[in-house]
Amino acid sequence: MRLDSAKRLGLILFAGIGAIFVLTAVTISLTITKTETLQHHSQKVLENEIPYVIHLMDLESQVYKTVNGLNEYLISGDIGDLLNFRQDMILLKEMINSQAQQVEADYKVTSLMKVIYNKYNAKAKEVIEIKGDYQLNFIGIVKAAELLNPLHLQFSGALNNLIDIQLEESVETDRREVLDRLIKMKNAWTNMIISLRSYFTTKSDFDRDQLNFFRDETQSAMIDLLDIRQQLDFDAVFIDELGQIYRIYMQNLPEVLGLYQTEKWRMDFYVTRNEIYPITDNLRKLVRSLVEKRKLQTAENSLELNTEVDQLGDRSRYILIVALLIILLVLFIVVRSVSSLLSQLEIQRNS
Repeated sequence: MRLDSAKRLGLILFAGIGAIFVLTAVTISLTITKTETLQHHSQKVLENEIPYVIHLMDLESQVYKTVNGLNEYLISGDIGDLLNFRQDMILLKEMINSQAQQVEADYKVTSLMKVIYNKYNAKAKEVIEIKGDYQLNFIGIVKAAELLNPLHLQFSGALNNLIDIQLEESVETDRREVLDRLIKMKNAWTNMIISLRSYFTTKSDFDRDQLNFFRDETQSAMIDLLDIRQQLDFDAVFIDELGQIYRIYMQNLPEVLGLYQTEKWRMDFYVTRNEIYPITDNLRKLVRSLVEKRKLQTAENSLELNTEVDQLGDRSRYILIVALLIILLVLFIVVRSVSSLLSQLEIQRNS
């Protein structure tokens, strides 16, 4: 009988220890499973999403770098700046190509980036060619040389001849008024040409106002000169010639000024601002939209990860509490069973 009681006691202890072991194993198994899930999500963020965002930010920065490099070359004309720009463009192309290898990349977006890059590269080559062609690039200066410079030389030559003639004749006749008006015309014309050249150089409001002032002064001097043409006898034909040159010059001047008052005064800058900048802006905005989208996705994943961590903590606490309660229950049953057996043994021994 004692042997049977001992066996029952052993079985109860073994069952209790087994139950505790099973509960502990289940608790550990659930915790490990959930931890592996969290680890998988964390690894996905670290290996895919964060590197992808960094890649996009580097890509956007490279777009800026190429635009700045192109501007530096257009300003300096240095071959070293041109080589740096071309190297930056090669790197930009490589970064766009590597975009397709990113796990998080979208094929359609990557293809669109390549299309935009090809447009950018083609326009950049066009601008570089314009930069190397003086006639095509500096159309304002070329137009001034074509429409204004020959007339200026003709006008100055004819005016100086008239002044020389009047200087010789004024010794014998009283032609002082004619000479004064010719000199006034020369001074006004010279001041207008100087202010025009200054405006071409600076494009400042002050030089523009100076040009307008001396242009009005030149017009007034020409009117005064034409008023006394009858006093010049046969020299009046030279005044008529001077007036004709003056009219043609003033007719051509607005066309030249129109170029300088717009960005077309220098074609490489004009094409860069009006054709290249929109292309690079589109590429930059596309990359920026991907960055913002990916940042939002990463934030959502981080929030989800934090939620899962909180859930794991709560679940672990619940499992631990339940396991402790079950263990206490098992211990209670074991102790009670052992006490009962011991009582029976004690009764049997006394009897």
